[in-house]
Amino acid sequence: MKKRYLILALILLLVFNLDILQAQKSSTMKDTRVPKIEVVGKDGEKFSLKVSDVTVDVKVVGSIAVTTIDIIFKNESNRVLEGELNFPLAEGQTVSRFAMDLNGKLREGVVVEKAKGRVAFEEVVRREIDPALLEQTVGNNFKARIYPIPAKGTKRIVMAYEEELPDSEDGLTYRLPLNYPDKLENFSLNAVVYERNSAPDAGNNDLPGVDFQKEGSGFATSVRMKNYIAKNQFEFMLPSDDNKSSVMIEERDGKTYFLLNLSPTAELLGKELPKKICLFYDISNSSANRDFDREADFIKQYFARLGNFELELIPFSNRILSSEKFNIRGGNADDLINKLRSFRADGGTQLGVIDFYRYDCDEFLLFSDGISNFGAKEIILGRKPVITVNSNQSAEHSYLKYIASATGGQYINLMETEPTAAVEALLSVPYSFIRATGKGVDIAETYPSINTAVKGSFSLSGVMTGDEAEITLYFGFGSEVTHSEKVYLSKEKNLSGSGLIPRLWAQKKLAQLDMRYEDNKNQITELGKDFSIVTRNTSLIILDRVQDYIKHKIVPPDELKEEYFAVINKEKERIEKDSVRHIEYVLKMFEKYTKWWKTDYEFGDL
Repeated sequence: MKKRYLILALILLLVFNLDILQAQKSSTMKDTRVPKIEVVGKDGEKFSLKVSDVTVDVKVVGSIAVTTIDIIFKNESNRVLEGELNFPLAEGQTVSRFAMDLNGKLREGVVVEKAKGRVAFEEVVRREIDPALLEQTVGNNFKARIYPIPAKGTKRIVMAYEEELPDSEDGLTYRLPLNYPDKLENFSLNAVVYERNSAPDAGNNDLPGVDFQKEGSGFATSVRMKNYIAKNQFEFMLPSDDNKSSVMIEERDGKTYFLLNLSPTAELLGKELPKKICLFYDISNSSANRDFDREADFIKQYFARLGNFELELIPFSNRILSSEKFNIRGGNADDLINKLRSFRADGGTQLGVIDFYRYDCDEFLLFSDGISNFGAKEIILGRKPVITVNSNQSAEHSYLKYIASATGGQYINLMETEPTAAVEALLSVPYSFIRATGKGVDIAETYPSINTAVKGSFSLSGVMTGDEAEITLYFGFGSEVTHSEKVYLSKEKNLSGSGLIPRLWAQKKLAQLDMRYEDNKNQITELGKDFSIVTRNTSLIILDRVQDYIKHKIVPPDELKEEYFAVINKEKERIEKDSVRHIEYVLKMFEKYTKWWKTDYEFGDL
């Protein structure tokens, strides 16, 4: 009898532990990218301010989504606090709005060059006035100093970001993490999807009460809750069989921008499986944030499909460490995974120590977040394909994409793609968009303009030089074209009122320029300023007084523009009047000098 109880207890313990492991595994799937304000307490330890209210507004036009988060932070202490707002975004998401309450009114941020913004910010801070400067840091993270946060008071922050929705064979997917640590006193969400024939599929959504209903030419849903514990994810999918192709056209500053979405029939071409793989594994400090379980799952599944091959493991941080060779048989990756698990994160990252030409392999696997913070930053690329793999929420996605694109490999973001789907993609040569051509000179500056993998639908943006145009898109493998599609663009038929198309064109161009940041940073700066997009070189700044905008020659938000330009124009008039007076004085002096010069004087007259 005792043995039965013992066996039963062991079974229950095993099930309990499996549940814990499953819960831990599931927890790694949760996206924790939500805004938070961190404050340093009296004891020197950091803590996050409580979030009391969250209002979310989502608008989807075509494949573009704009998400606005209006959030209220609460200071429960008896002293005025200074904090740092942190908001990590996912791959492809760009900040388009930053606003903060000043004296009970919402003040919008304006785009400024990063260096200029820092000068203005520091100068204003020294006078103990409350500015805010939102900057992009490494890995698509955004941060801002927030001051003052009143004692026993609140601070309201509004942020918006835009993205092109990730695509799959099933459709476009929208995801919003709602992983807030505190019980929310008030939570509301509004989502509108424009120009759709069928309702979004919210079957995988965790948020209760989501029910998309027909509204105008699209669908909408609304959720309101009090005392809500937000530990889930809002998600919906736009089926791929709806609106298979669409064209939207909008004008801005005398230019005509277009966005076209289409779903080319994807073709499959199996790749020749590698006989030898070189695996570069980042063990620097930042690798401590990787999702090792997802990486291990990916490795196991991929190796199982490859079967027998040779592998060389090359760990690195700020230098290349001793390599080790593995003889993989039957896809068994246990010894390799145990070795990877034994590494301890340490040191900086110097990607420039990697030279793929030095290694004789059929395929390279690079496990890294792509963030280089020490010494040389550019990897020396070879002629063999590089598969870049990232499992960090913060990463240099653009550089990892560049490495993969430049070598004919693929970028695997395990925070956005399930390991099984990633492995399936790796077993074939990527079906890609190759190029686009316009008839005559009707089309200019189309993006993307480089080989781009196509999973389901594909979007391309560009500039029209006339009222109508014809564009041909070419698809295939590598540089070999296997399929083409013609699309007709008409300003009269395809004119849209979303206001998003020019900005999306700018974002697509920025994404491509950012792949080679050092070569293109001046263009990135100017484009970010022109289209009010936060980049590595631009920031969003909020100043309290119009005098501060005037002093630093920063054009303020709309509510201050009238006063700003009145002062600027008055100063301009003063300068012009002073200039006229100076010219008149110079002319008078010149006339006197000329008269003196032309006059003949007798010696006695002098």
